Amino acid sequence: MKNVITDNSRWCLVLLLFAVGLGCAQARELHVESDGKKVGVLDEQGSVVIPMSFDNVEPWGRLFRAEKKGKFGLYDENGTEVLPVKYTQISNLNCYGRAAICEKGKVVTAKNGRRYVNGGRFGILNEQGRILVPCQYDDFYEFDYSGSNFDFSREGYCVAGGGIYMDDTLKTEAKYLAFGGSKHEKGLRQYYGVIEVDNGTVVVPANKFVFTFLPYNGIARYYEYKGSSWGFGYWDLNSQSGFEVGTSTKDPFTLTARTHGDFIGNIAPVNASPVWSFYDRSGNIVRSGYKTIKHGSAVHMWMALSPDSTMAVFDEDGKDIALFAGYKDILFPGDQWENPVFPVKNANGLWGALDKSGNVVVPFEYENMSLGELPFIGVKKKGMWGLLTSANVRVIPCKYASVKYPIENEPAHLWCQKSDNLWYSVDVKTLKEYGTGFSSVESFHDGMAWAEPDGLTVKPDWFSNSLTGRESDDTSAFKKKLWGIIVNETCDVLFPEPVNWYYREYAKNAVRKRGKAMHLGEAHSALMKLVSPNFNYSLNKTLNENEWDY
Repeated sequence: MKNVITDNSRWCLVLLLFAVGLGCAQARELHVESDGKKVGVLDEQGSVVIPMSFDNVEPWGRLFRAEKKGKFGLYDENGTEVLPVKYTQISNLNCYGRAAICEKGKVVTAKNGRRYVNGGRFGILNEQGRILVPCQYDDFYEFDYSGSNFDFSREGYCVAGGGIYMDDTLKTEAKYLAFGGSKHEKGLRQYYGVIEVDNGTVVVPANKFVFTFLPYNGIARYYEYKGSSWGFGYWDLNSQSGFEVGTSTKDPFTLTARTHGDFIGNIAPVNASPVWSFYDRSGNIVRSGYKTIKHGSAVHMWMALSPDSTMAVFDEDGKDIALFAGYKDILFPGDQWENPVFPVKNANGLWGALDKSGNVVVPFEYENMSLGELPFIGVKKKGMWGLLTSANVRVIPCKYASVKYPIENEPAHLWCQKSDNLWYSVDVKTLKEYGTGFSSVESFHDGMAWAEPDGLTVKPDWFSNSLTGRESDDTSAFKKKLWGIIVNETCDVLFPEPVNWYYREYAKNAVRKRGKAMHLGEAHSALMKLVSPNFNYSLNKTLNENEWDY
């Protein structure tokens, strides 16, 4: 529905107009006004900036979008026409300052009630109103469908189906967009080309590849339909040439293993079953014969294991890193490690950790190691786990079945799992344990955590289903570990009403607002306020106790 502005309503947009040569800026206040029939823009003195001759005018970034007889155009704050009022659609700006623009076509309403342009010619413009891609494409498709949803990819972004509705914004940065070509002979898939929006250049030709991933590092991965088989490979955006690295008789969507990954640096991994290989940008195999590969994006390294379990560690250009020669396994720290260290397994099967100069930071005396997002190292000795800092300072001794990693740099308490499979809060300084044990927990943050009491049972009813988004007769959500209470670090109960995992932050905020632990009735009332808009009772319904707000 378009915005309707009456005589009594006013939109105000304050624009800062910088005076050249002056060390200050003057604020100019502009108002969208209506005389009851037409709409325009006036300044604070009442002077006309944009004539009051449009059906609608609304702020569009630092510009104004004007509408007349179903057509759109753009004006700046001085009333200068930026784009004439002739376009069927100018979408809202997204957070990256980009929008879709369309000429010709007809606005129609879909079955879901949303409007779109059918038969138009689409382009892209920026927040200054400059057209980056001329209106010459039937439609655009964004790369916003995660490849992690597909067994054959697990990285990158794919083309999402569907065009752009009238009131939508572009979802992505839109550096690259796909546009449709023809259908291949079986009619099962759409051919797509790819355009680089900043310069309006077609970088992947239409009518060639049926499945293309978001270009990365100047190269796009693709699948090409070849009649009786599918080829997969890489297309170089600059040279406008590509090379194939493998084939399959199966449709990509039926593949159950990853075929090839993006070019990271100057090499890319390819599953040359039963081993992995690495290709350079010219299509040459530079490394091969690995049964397992692992990438450390924060440290720009690859690890690869040969069939005989010999480990190689190399950089993103494929060059060996001698520091790790002779070790059997390695863990890569994440991007929150300011001074990264590398847990490695030696020839004797013991784990220790090296810094980037090769110095031993953690001695080789552990059966296993694991890493958290923050600089903490999980260590296992005599079958039990403990926790160290990356500087080899003990946080938790090796006496637990498991230790949950902290999400704060200086945790006061940590969850540790004992042999009974329950989690207990442990004071980092005194090693004192708190609580009777919980079945499932989240890491402490700001002194609070969601935790599931052992044996907790939440029965499906209207109230609890409202917190899961389930139908009243659907009990599947109640078979999962989705319900818990809010406790502090010494396991005192702060929010006693069982709350679904997805609303745990809502419960924590209720405690913060209260300033202290909540009684059961207070907690229940807080959840009632959350779910009550979804309640709908028939006259013959009998409420159970859980649905009353006392």
